[in-house]
Amino acid sequence: CSDFLLRILQKQKCLYALSQGVGSTEKLASYLAVNEKIQNYMYTFCEEVFRELEKIPYAVVKGAVLSDRIYGKTYYRSSGDIDILVSPKHIDFVTQTLKKNGFIQGRIKEEIIERYKREELLYHKLYTHQLAPFIKSSRLSLCPFINIDVNFSVLWGESPWEIDMDEYLRHIESGFLFNVTIYRLAPVYDFIALCLHHYKDMNSIYLLSEKGFCLNEFFDIYYYLINVKIDLEELKNIARYYHVEAYIYFCIYYTNELFRD
Repeated sequence: CSDFLLRILQKQKCLYALSQGVGSTEKLASYLAVNEKIQNYMYTFCEEVFRELEKIPYAVVKGAVLSDRIYGKTYYRSSGDIDILVSPKHIDFVTQTLKKNGFIQGRIKEEIIERYKREELLYHKLYTHQLAPFIKSSRLSLCPFINIDVNFSVLWGESPWEIDMDEYLRHIESGFLFNVTIYRLAPVYDFIALCLHHYKDMNSIYLLSEKGFCLNEFFDIYYYLINVKIDLEELKNIARYYHVEAYIYFCIYYTNELFRD
């Protein structure tokens, strides 16, 4: 591994690649241990929320759940929040559940949660694929705030078509993370949601101008195909059913440009 590539992997926190003998150090081991502690605390802190969400179909996406599935450990993806996917018809229930558990829709400003204004809440709901973030103070120095993002589509806000999320969320399975029961998408549906998310990031002019391409996104796709071994015929059929095969192809094509296998 060249010094140039090593610096990129370190800068972009490609933790799994660094741990595979590429840049393994005592400092990396310490970082992974801290990351695991943070993830553990986030999920145990939200245990009651997950228990109440069992009343509806939902899935935790990205973050520690994805890391556990594709890398075998929860701490190889750095994540400062928990992303859940729900149907638009369950938005009110999820909002009430989170507020009942002390979460506030707002932003962190000078170590204080500043509530969003009504028009900001409406903007998120009407023009994006997610609600305004829900935040709660944890009083823990390692992780002073717990952030939950509620997504109600696997597409992006400006997408010209929709996917029936009630139908999509029929494809979920239960699991355990830090002894907390959670639900996640079945592998093929999870992979499609991952690619759609990464496609959006890979083509966002704002994100590209801010940080360029993120290697982590390509690592996620590569190791999903290598380690999870999803049925490619099923992937093709389901992607075609949802009219997203071009976006999946885009992600896999450029992943192959990097890894060449």
